[in-house]
Amino acid sequence: MKWNESSVILLNDQDNVFLKTKNSDNIIKMSEVEYEVLKYYSTVNSKKDVIEYFRGIIDIEIDQLELLILKAKENGILEDHDQKQSKDWFYFKFKKNRKLLEIFTLDLTNTRFERIAENSKVINSILFSLGIMMIVFIADLLREPLLFKENYLKTLYAVPVSFSSIVGFIYLASLLSSWFHEMGHYLLYKKFRGKSTIFGFGLMIFILPVFYNKIFVDFLKNKKDKLWVNSGGIIFDIFLFLFLLVFTKEYHTGYPTLSFLAYTLMISITIRTFFNINFFLPGTDGYHLVNDIFGYKSLFGTALFETKEIMRLRMITLKRFLYLLYILLSYISIIISWLFMLLPILMYIYYASVQK
Repeated sequence: MKWNESSVILLNDQDNVFLKTKNSDNIIKMSEVEYEVLKYYSTVNSKKDVIEYFRGIIDIEIDQLELLILKAKENGILEDHDQKQSKDWFYFKFKKNRKLLEIFTLDLTNTRFERIAENSKVINSILFSLGIMMIVFIADLLREPLLFKENYLKTLYAVPVSFSSIVGFIYLASLLSSWFHEMGHYLLYKKFRGKSTIFGFGLMIFILPVFYNKIFVDFLKNKKDKLWVNSGGIIFDIFLFLFLLVFTKEYHTGYPTLSFLAYTLMISITIRTFFNINFFLPGTDGYHLVNDIFGYKSLFGTALFETKEIMRLRMITLKRFLYLLYILLSYISIIISWLFMLLPILMYIYYASVQK
């Protein structure tokens, strides 16, 4: 047996080790002693030598060791010697993950791309450059009037597309803005030494195309680091929005089609940010930030449990009433967000029927 070199340690807190293997969504938890036992076994490949080596450190029987090895093999931590290491990084999935249908995944963990992304000089240079550019954008916008409405109307008149074609621009804008948003999370995740590099493409509630990035923020030890990573997407949204404002101000007449896409991007960012900072929506950046600030593992889960307790006990306290109120506002927010995601299709159907 050999150790699966594609496995990544997400966290080692001296008591437990959390690992993940390539092309698997499972997080494997084991004690640090179990990790050391398996690591040593993969080196010597002798159960007798393992038991002898750890004698006096841990009292382990042969059947316990065999069970541990079996579990490790089932979870992909240990592999047969003749088993070739998969070099694939592109996987079709078609897997439903809450409100997201994952279509394909790019797992770039342990690749050259990840090694570059983990270089602190590279990350700091990128973030510093973006910070300087943001200051330049703000200075440019303050230098003279923006004339946003006038420029927007000029762009609308100049772009030769039917109104129903706007749906295509909306989907393209959603895709592009979601990629930039996720890169914000990823770069800050790597800055604070987050492990694994997984990107993907999917459909939000089977309709809206989005890029996504799987990061394991819970395994970052520092609370401040978690807050920065969860804020990364919002920070990059602000940067992109400022860039688009400058671009449309300067080039709305010279490049009307690109300007139209830029305005669509700004609308997409505005709508997504409106929902994304809403901590009543589980899974949003605002929701994760509130969890991190107030120490919740899952605010929605806690509130749902307390709401069920009200129904079960027929008794309510102020604290449980607030949880109940949170659940009601959460479900209202979920319904509204779904309706907004359906809006492009409803618009297309409406204008297609009108043109007939």
